[in-house]
Amino acid sequence: MKKVCLLLLLVALAGGCARTTATSLVTGNTAGQSLGLGKTVVLTWCGFEPTDKGGSEKAARLRGLIATHFAGLPGTEVTDAGPLVAALGGRDWRDASDMELAAAARASGVDSVALVEVATLVGRLYLSLPPTWSVETSFAYQARLLDARSGSLVLSALRGRDVTVAFGLSGREVLYKDFAADLAELTQPLAQPTDK
Repeated sequence: MKKVCLLLLLVALAGGCARTTATSLVTGNTAGQSLGLGKTVVLTWCGFEPTDKGGSEKAARLRGLIATHFAGLPGTEVTDAGPLVAALGGRDWRDASDMELAAAARASGVDSVALVEVATLVGRLYLSLPPTWSVETSFAYQARLLDARSGSLVLSALRGRDVTVAFGLSGREVLYKDFAADLAELTQPLAQPTDK
């Protein structure tokens, strides 16, 4: 009996027991966007930044990851957000309506606006008795993509993932990798080859 228990413990340690919960509420029409987004401003907000001990570092890393992702989409050129924000007249972009954002984008010569609001990005280690542990990684975000030329909402999504692994070993890099993979999956229709 002891050998069986030891064998089960070793299997659990080697492979882990995982529970994954994913949330994906997506709407929009990406048809017609296959030629690229054109000049695009990427606006990112991280809700965890003021309260998380390493929030500013995590937020900076995410902002770079998100901007790099959009810049990698075919036919898309990520441009500085300064002129668009100035065209809003000092208002926070999160308080502006989609129509106001589209008008400010047109006024600043921008074709598209990508808005990504990350509510959570967290990794936790849980310890308990008898000596067991689990690792949880979790993120949740909202993404919207506006076509400034038409004023239409191309994409709107609420996405998230919560993964708990018993006897797991993972770090923050896995969390960033999972977030990047999820964002790539969401924007996959926009990454199709262009006709240009």
